[in-house]
Amino acid sequence: MNTISIIVPIFRGSYYIDGLIRQAESCSEKLSCGGRLELVFVNDDPSERLPESYHSTLIDIKILNTDINRGIHGARVRGLEACLGEYVLFLDQDDRIAPTYFSSQMECMENHDCAVCQLLHEKKRYYNTEYPFKKMMTKEYMLEKGSPIISPGQVLLRKKAIPEIWRKEILVNNGADDFFLWLCMAASGSSFALNEEILFEHMVRYDNTSWNSYRMLRSEEEMVYLLKKNRLFSEEEAGKLEKMLRDIQRKRQENLDKFRKMFYVLKDLSMAEENDLEHCLEKKGLYNIALYGGGYLGKYILKKLEKGRIKIHYIIDQNAAFLELGYPAFTLEEELEEVDAVIVTLVQKEEAVINGLKKKLRAVIVTVRELATELGQEEIIW
Repeated sequence: MNTISIIVPIFRGSYYIDGLIRQAESCSEKLSCGGRLELVFVNDDPSERLPESYHSTLIDIKILNTDINRGIHGARVRGLEACLGEYVLFLDQDDRIAPTYFSSQMECMENHDCAVCQLLHEKKRYYNTEYPFKKMMTKEYMLEKGSPIISPGQVLLRKKAIPEIWRKEILVNNGADDFFLWLCMAASGSSFALNEEILFEHMVRYDNTSWNSYRMLRSEEEMVYLLKKNRLFSEEEAGKLEKMLRDIQRKRQENLDKFRKMFYVLKDLSMAEENDLEHCLEKKGLYNIALYGGGYLGKYILKKLEKGRIKIHYIIDQNAAFLELGYPAFTLEEELEEVDAVIVTLVQKEEAVINGLKKKLRAVIVTVRELATELGQEEIIW
């Protein structure tokens, strides 16, 4: 009988434990391979001791308290050393997995070293036209683009396939330990099975380590240093690693710029009166609308207009096939119905999109930034 170990580092998150136990019990009830689940909680906060009284008739529960803070990588390795499973899943304390997670992943894995499932990220399917699932899980992609795996919770691993270097070279800086693991496995020739089922939800919160740009940079630099020190890659591949790291930092800076612009757009939109956006479009004679972009700002505009007199006919998005917003969705290359206006909800690099729309439609093209600026104008009283 195979044992599967779920290893969860806990840091000031004891309130997650009951929910994690319920998730594991639901998985145990659906496990068709005759295995046994072991849930290992690794407390990484020396100031708080977890009780060892948790009990379940369906799964085994192990509590590892600590006298020192090891960091996320050290806590995962500590759990790995103490677990009994032939298969291992590293979960974050706020992650969510489907009841069929292990039955599906075990069936998919076959003779591979791990199975990577599809996921929900920010409440939507992550892999799409921009991030093609089947093309990303390769060593070449990792060396040139970065980690194709959002969270280790996507990956069920054979314990014996976890490289010794990853167990011994513990990152001091939190953030890149999971990418470090995938690169170590890729360097050793491990094979990744791809599971098309959505079995995992990655929870995105304001305090996620990945949002801390400075900390992530330190962790990624440490990761590259250790990979080079242990000579896991050739000189040419090490050069790609360093370039990839520079590209990631540049993209992270671009994203910070985008989020700053989005904040000010949302500020002006949200501070306007309830029907101001609708009235703004009505004054321009624009009643039949399409949206370009189904992201945060696109969803906000949809919500603002869904019950009024303005009709949203469809959404245009490069990932149209993956949108689930309750409206027809098309790419810019497809045939598009004429409308009064298209609202472009991008806040950067929108010029090419605007030019493409002008060639495609006779509609008025207006950007969400223009609307926000108009709504944000206040009467000056001297």
